[in-house]
Amino acid sequence: MAAVAPEPSSSGDFAARIQAVQARLAASVARAGLKDDAYAHVIEAQSAVLGELVAFVHEVRQVRQPPAVFTDAQVNDIGHRLLGACQMWSRNLMRASLAKSWAVMAAVVLGAMLVGGVVSWLAFGQPLDTQCHDERGGRWCVYWLTQPTAAQR
Repeated sequence: MAAVAPEPSSSGDFAARIQAVQARLAASVARAGLKDDAYAHVIEAQSAVLGELVAFVHEVRQVRQPPAVFTDAQVNDIGHRLLGACQMWSRNLMRASLAKSWAVMAAVVLGAMLVGGVVSWLAFGQPLDTQCHDERGGRWCVYWLTQPTAAQR
């Protein structure tokens, strides 16, 4: 027995085509004498699956919705909103990077000043001697970091 592929129907009556296939399966089981055979159960199961397929296709057709259609004004509005969001994001990113770079630069300068001050304090220590002189109505003082020699005084 040659298998015959079902012809596509132009009317689209899917349920009638499934019922025709089920009837052919039942007729094939009767003709082959498989009524009491183990294979008859497999063929009956295939027939039941085909029957459920009709309900499944009906359910899918009811759930299926037409694709969303946007008007030109809606598409333009979406485009303008996306463009505005991208511009705002890039502007804020540039501001943040500028603020961060200024903060980093200030931290580096203050750190260098602090390190330089600590190193010079440790290297030269506190002033050991102060000499003040009065000249021309003013006073000026010298702070020695090391003890001056007699020639320097």
